[in-house]
Amino acid sequence: MPNKSEEKLRLLESCQKSHRYSGRYPYHSDIVPPENRLAVAWTIAAEGTISISSPKKGVPKLRVSNTEKDFVLRFHELVAGAGGVFDGHKNRPGRKDDYFWQLRSIPGVYKVLTEIIDFLPIKRQVALAVMEFCESRMSHFGFPLSQLEKDLIYQVRVLNERRHRKDGAEDQREAKALSAII
Repeated sequence: MPNKSEEKLRLLESCQKSHRYSGRYPYHSDIVPPENRLAVAWTIAAEGTISISSPKKGVPKLRVSNTEKDFVLRFHELVAGAGGVFDGHKNRPGRKDDYFWQLRSIPGVYKVLTEIIDFLPIKRQVALAVMEFCESRMSHFGFPLSQLEKDLIYQVRVLNERRHRKDGAEDQREAKALSAII
């Protein structure tokens, strides 16, 4: 009969093995249905962010913010219920209520970006860098960040700074107009 320390060790090892992605994604079907990909891509381009939060852990994140709760809930439907809808600045003096949809998982972000990358009018460089980061993390999940991953985190941060954006204002106005239609 194994003692308690051996039992805990075996349980810990089984948990670590089950949390590794081993090259497979938990999403077996499309997150974004083909008929919604254009709308999702333009909404992320106009109202959203593609980033990697927590530079020490490296968690990719897609986020769409708006002051209209219905808009965010409709977007949540477009992505087949992936991610979650949250309240931002609610009931704070001097600020409008803010709502956002967010997806924070390596395989989830990777899957959404691969499905919409061909439709993104802007933020394509950021999306490609985040996709490369996700591919690298999925190949050795659970281990410390490699130098390539740290470089990709820095690259995404630099690309997301306003002064480094090379996207035209006309593209952004067009993207905001389309997101208003949704």
